[in-house]
Amino acid sequence: MKKFCLLFLFFIVFLSLFAQRQSITWQDIQREYIINVPSSWDGQREIPLLFVLHGLNAEIEETASQLNATIFSDLTGWITIFPQALDANINVMGQDISLGKMWNANLSVNIMGMTIAPNSEIDDEGFILSILDRVKEQYAIDEDSIFVAGGSMGGFMANYMGIKHSDIFKGMAAISGSVPNILVDSIPSNHINVLYIHGTNDEVVNYYDGSTNMLPIISGISIGLGAEQTVDYWKNTNACNSLVEIDSLEDRKEDGLRFIAHKYSNLSDYTKVHFIKVEGGEHAWYTDANIYDIDYSTEIYNFFSNNNIPYISLLSTEKLPQYSFAFYPNPAKNNINIYSNEDCFVQISNSLGQIIKKYNISEGNTLLDISCLDRGIYFVSFFGKKSKITKQLIVE
Repeated sequence: MKKFCLLFLFFIVFLSLFAQRQSITWQDIQREYIINVPSSWDGQREIPLLFVLHGLNAEIEETASQLNATIFSDLTGWITIFPQALDANINVMGQDISLGKMWNANLSVNIMGMTIAPNSEIDDEGFILSILDRVKEQYAIDEDSIFVAGGSMGGFMANYMGIKHSDIFKGMAAISGSVPNILVDSIPSNHINVLYIHGTNDEVVNYYDGSTNMLPIISGISIGLGAEQTVDYWKNTNACNSLVEIDSLEDRKEDGLRFIAHKYSNLSDYTKVHFIKVEGGEHAWYTDANIYDIDYSTEIYNFFSNNNIPYISLLSTEKLPQYSFAFYPNPAKNNINIYSNEDCFVQISNSLGQIIKKYNISEGNTLLDISCLDRGIYFVSFFGKKSKITKQLIVE
């Protein structure tokens, strides 16, 4: 797997001060993981949890450092966990070949009559769930906010966990790693929110057919679905409608890339499938929003949290815009919290464009009672001195 660019050394030092490397025994093997707990946690409030699964032959310290894990946890208020995969070896014609640290995501190919399934005897599925059980004993975890994300080989494993445990994980995000071939006929027990990101110039996992160059001796052989076939898989299993909302994300940087979001949803239970096609994108987890139009960590956070804040990277050095408007939760039931950095006028309209409620709110945070609204889709419009912003609101 192509390694992502290393960050400055001080991130490693920073990580070592605030993250914890822990171990757990599974299958009589001592397995390890890094856990980051936000410094603001009060010890009682239920908080979201995000598993992040590394790519082929990666170390969790390096991966957590590259993704600014400690800073991410502190900014979002989420626990982040980085489990470590084990070394994989295969024997071909009497010769042992090391593949590096690799997840058992049920990847399997047949070459010259030989079935090659690296680490097939390793129960990584159980390992990840055992970490979850331990962490739930140690911390107050929001059961409705347990997520899994992964890049490259970790993306294949994230798809695997989303398919097998949609009753546990409320959302799955995969970058440059698709649905393994062996699971293409599997149907998750529950609908699950899915974010999938893949670059058209991915030289390691082919965008078009899912073939890979990441593993020795099986280069060019498909180990999973192509990018658009992966999106079709999740659209179908989540029973999303065929209509797509296409959002060409703002082209702010001269990065040679175009990020185009394709958004699908199930109008009955509001499950969503978002696909970000990265035109010109390579096999990478783009982290620096000072260089690229977006950073993937922020996209994952915004997707899982239903964040309505106009795009600004969690980790960017850019200043926030002069005005800002946000509301949460979404979907909502009886109340929504609205944030504005100026006095403003807010109105809520139904899907026919009819105005249902009007509010004058002051700068800061305001709790709005929406218990009078029937279940359905609405639109919240914010009118400030310099802007008008409209966002969709789902009422359960």
